[in-house]
Amino acid sequence: FFWGGGGGGLHAPQAAGFLPASPFTCYLQGAAGGGKSSFISACGEALGGAIREWADPGRRVSVVKISLNAVTPAQLRHVLTVRGLSDMSIERMVEQSICRGGTCFLHLEEVPGDPAVQDEMFKMVETLVMSLEKRYKQKARSSVLPIYTSNYPPRGPLLAAAVGGSLRITPPPYEVM
Repeated sequence: FFWGGGGGGLHAPQAAGFLPASPFTCYLQGAAGGGKSSFISACGEALGGAIREWADPGRRVSVVKISLNAVTPAQLRHVLTVRGLSDMSIERMVEQSICRGGTCFLHLEEVPGDPAVQDEMFKMVETLVMSLEKRYKQKARSSVLPIYTSNYPPRGPLLAAAVGGSLRITPPPYEVM
């Protein structure tokens, strides 16, 4: 239990726990330098603060970033999965967050524009999450939040269906002094 919100200084005890009921996948689209990565960092901090205050004071939110424009699908397959006890694969980093009772934003940055490549990379990420889900039961599906960012819209049919559309990130207008 922890002491949760409310007014008037006295707070009723609430059961701790944060377990979303359905999988979450998000797609942010915008021009280069438009603030997509900054938005994800800010969301991670805000979500972590909200979870700790209202649901689970010990829960952390981490961001694991993969630059998809720097790898081919074959290279992505190689860096996603565990190859040994002390490797630094994406799977290992996400797994460490889950095992410590955390939530992980899996930031898939710079999704390429080719629809076939989008879907191939999406399937690999889903395979990773499903593999973690098998090992850690429901905990993995609700603790790993894939967030895709790109200059391009989600054109691959599988990716587009999973995200249901994209959020367009536009930087605020700046005045030059």
